[in-house]
Amino acid sequence: MAAHRYSRFLNSFQILGDLAGLNLAFILAYFLKFGNAEFLENHLYAEMFYFFNISWLVLTALYKPFQIARTEVLSKVLRRQLSLIVIHLLVLTAFLFIGRRVDYSREHLILTFALLVLIDFGWKAAFYYTLQSYRSYGYNIRNVVVMGYGDLAEELKRHFEEHPEYGYRLLGFFDNNRTGQGILGKMDDLKEYALKNEVDEIYCCLPYVRYTKVKELLDFADANIIKVKLLADFRGFSQKGFKLERYDNIPVLNITAIPLDEVKNRVLKRTFDVAFSLCVLTVISPFLLMVAMIIKLTSKGPVFFVQERIGKDGQPFNIYKFRSMRIDAEKFGPALSSTNDPRITCWGRFMRKTRIDELPQFYNVLKGDMAVVGPRPERQYWINQIIETSPHYKRLLRVKPGITSLGQVKYGYAENVSEMLKRLRYDLLYIDNASLALDLRVMAMTAMVMIQGKGK
Repeated sequence: MAAHRYSRFLNSFQILGDLAGLNLAFILAYFLKFGNAEFLENHLYAEMFYFFNISWLVLTALYKPFQIARTEVLSKVLRRQLSLIVIHLLVLTAFLFIGRRVDYSREHLILTFALLVLIDFGWKAAFYYTLQSYRSYGYNIRNVVVMGYGDLAEELKRHFEEHPEYGYRLLGFFDNNRTGQGILGKMDDLKEYALKNEVDEIYCCLPYVRYTKVKELLDFADANIIKVKLLADFRGFSQKGFKLERYDNIPVLNITAIPLDEVKNRVLKRTFDVAFSLCVLTVISPFLLMVAMIIKLTSKGPVFFVQERIGKDGQPFNIYKFRSMRIDAEKFGPALSSTNDPRITCWGRFMRKTRIDELPQFYNVLKGDMAVVGPRPERQYWINQIIETSPHYKRLLRVKPGITSLGQVKYGYAENVSEMLKRLRYDLLYIDNASLALDLRVMAMTAMVMIQGKGK
């Protein structure tokens, strides 16, 4: 195994590199802010520095951002790293808030994390491309063979040939029904070959191999510390989520799973939503009071608009918005708003363009009815009409609705059921790929809509 004898050090090298980048960002930010690097002589900043490092190491142990799969694209590596940085920022902010440490410089904190993103992204990209280049030259290689030959096995072969940077060397195939180029022997010959040729991984193509052979292969691999990977032809289900579940000793592959079905992802999302909502409401509370006063001065009626919407698992809840329409807006029954809707007040039109009317929904997030990012909640009246045409809408009810959504920033508000159906594809895309990184991206796009006043 000499070709990859240093692989076990890669994770440690990444952890040390991340830690070095973290400390460099902290020290450089301190120097730019205060003109020196003597932070350890300042009790407050020495305390912050130690917590800064310890919390990062704890999160690294929990989140494991250093586990980079050979076939992983750089964008996914950077998204995972950004998620870690954001969580670290929230933890540090909570530490300062709970400890009532108000003497720290906010400029130093902001500058530290801005530099951390630049340094960490640069270091991760350099590490990623260096490792790929190293592998493409024939180092850090994994020797692999395939049990079972057919279209799926050939596709795997082409994939390895097209991506030498992944570091896989396909030695050949073992099959009981085929002979010729690339076929190294019968399936029973695989064990002896694997031991003689230092095989690291065996790919087993399930369509062409009997269960008894798979079980025999797994026992052999366990005894000789060889990885076994199973290939099933699920290419027709590539847009779905996959999750391995267990019913006692029975493994079941759930092909309708979504990321937010996992407890870890739900806890992470909820923690972020609560922390972010508290920060937003604390910072903008004077602004919210001003908006409420303008509503009272410019139109008759209450400040807030309260309406029943349908949330996760079909449970109804009351959504809160700043009122942007006249109080008799729906005297003739449910009606969606349109671009030049006469029911909208003058100030309400501005609020809708800048999405200010949605800000009270951070209270819904704290209550647990909503998330910051998720499909927009609808009334049962409209849901019934949407489901008649597209039953897929029911998938949206598996997650909490959001203040903003991918569908809202990509498509905008819907004026009729037909437009709701067009927006639906974006929301389905979101729940199949939900992550903290995607939430941050949607939030950034929402901020641009607000700044540019492109809402309606």
